[in-house]
Formats: sequence, C-alpha cells, structure tokens
Amino acid sequence: MWHGMAVTVGGSVLAFGRNHKGQLGTGDKDNRWQPVTISLAWDDTDPDYFRAAQVACGMSHSMVLVAHKGRLTACTTGGVLPAQLPHALCCPQTSRWC
Repeated sequence: MWHGMAVTVGGSVLAFGRNHKGQLGTGDKDNRWQPVTISLAWDDTDPDYFRAAQVACGMSHSMVLVAHKGRLTACTTGGVLPAQLPHALCCPQTSRWC
C-alpha cells in the first residue's frame, strides 16, 4: 500500500498509509495505518479558516488545494520535484507543506 488522502465535507484532510518521504503532511516520516487529520494552517490564523478543496496523491508526494482568505493555494509535501509543481505555487515556507 502507498498512501491516500480524503477531504471531509467540512474541508479537513485525512491522510493514511506509507509516509517514507513525508507525503502525509504530518511533519514526520512515521507510517499511519489509521486516518489522521492533517493541519493545513500556515500562520496564526484560526485553523478553522483553512479548508481543503481538493487533494491528489502521487507515489511519494501529495498536493492539497487550500482555500484561505478567499484564495486557493496549492500546497505540496513529500518527495516533490520542481518539475512536478513549481515552488512559486506553493504555500508559505512557514508551513510543513512545501
């Protein structure tokens, strides 16, 4: 099994599976065989103001489209290569994503 993600009705992200490249967005490389909720917040704003619109999983990376303050931002994690998603499209460096 590789890894998977799901968006809940409320806009949260659940992640599970292998995490050898940090592709789950948990901030570590521990595998998760039960779904865990992933934090999408990257600033001091209440985490409830960050909502996932869509997720996509590659072999060892993930991408989440995050809705925050009226904008959609592409955030990636894991073994992402620049050709897969240009860094300029990523969320701020203060996030564990990107």
